Amino acid sequence: MKKVVFSRLFMGVCICLFCCGFVMGCGKDGEGVGGVQDAMNQEVMNVSGNSVYMSDYYLYLMQYFYNYNITPLQLTEESINTIMETATNDLKAEMVRKSLVEEAGLEANEAQLEMIETMVTAYRGTFTDELLNDYGIDETAIRNMIARQLDTYLITEKAAGELQAEFMVRYEEQYAEYQFRHMYYVLFPNVRVNFDENGEMILDETGNPIPLTEEEEAEQLLLAEEFRERAVEGMVSGDTSASMELLAVEYGIGAFSGEQYYVNGLYDEELSRMVESLSDGEISEVTMTDAGYIIVRMDNSNDTEYKEQMITQLAAQATEECKDILVQSWVAAAGVQDIQPDQELLNTIDVMALCEEMIARGIWFDQNNLYGQ
Repeated sequence: MKKVVFSRLFMGVCICLFCCGFVMGCGKDGEGVGGVQDAMNQEVMNVSGNSVYMSDYYLYLMQYFYNYNITPLQLTEESINTIMETATNDLKAEMVRKSLVEEAGLEANEAQLEMIETMVTAYRGTFTDELLNDYGIDETAIRNMIARQLDTYLITEKAAGELQAEFMVRYEEQYAEYQFRHMYYVLFPNVRVNFDENGEMILDETGNPIPLTEEEEAEQLLLAEEFRERAVEGMVSGDTSASMELLAVEYGIGAFSGEQYYVNGLYDEELSRMVESLSDGEISEVTMTDAGYIIVRMDNSNDTEYKEQMITQLAAQATEECKDILVQSWVAAAGVQDIQPDQELLNTIDVMALCEEMIARGIWFDQNNLYGQ
């Protein structure tokens, strides 16, 4: 199970990583593959003590072209420059996260290490050893790239876990005095519920539901009171055939009934007061609302399990919303924004030639065989 999760994560990170702009770098006319065989040993920049090599840029380009089926016709001087700038920024961020992982003492588990090796093999099969060798890329470079994606996962999960724990404390304090209630309700609506041959509710000429007449509304009240009486009798006698759920179907108001979770003050003052006065298992009196006549059965007047679930959900949502800011803050804190790559080296990358060669070799993205997975 862990393998599947990491595999999906890696591909998601790759797609996000290589999607940030039109990717890669600054090729010069007449400068092709020659000399790139030494790409592994050509350091372009050093970030937080970690070297970024030409091979990292070539891998970035290949991945981008593959993910998006880029053709030479889609590459312009402007897009190539944007691609290179994005590649540089993303590789800086990768190296920062790598350093953070080392500082935190985080390590891949056995399953994750096995997945890295599986993906290295699949990567070589997809991009072919011939193409990779032509650009000075060996197994070590591929393994390092995939390992850096794992670093992203490890440090992000650690930081997100700590951040979510902080949000949990905040929301637990915020909702400490709140009671979360679980109830079942039925509503006898104050509008006509009629449908045409297409199953659509019949509306008035303005597109709104047709309100009941005073006489029809009085009939609804009688039905609601009859409904409540039967439901209460069924509960007292233990007659399950008279449950509110089954009665809702019988009375044709199934579409206006269901479970509801309630937090203090969720409704208007009168309805909130009625709900909060109910004990477990108690069925309310018929109460008039703006939508019609409502009857509520209180199933749990203090649902602590749901309360914890909601607080956890709120904390997780807040954490997710902060993830991008968190990642950006790492790069900012590392002070690597002003690190400049060796532009002379980057200028030897012929982006167009690489794209053309991948197309000539038939290296295209196949959704049915993603990295051999």
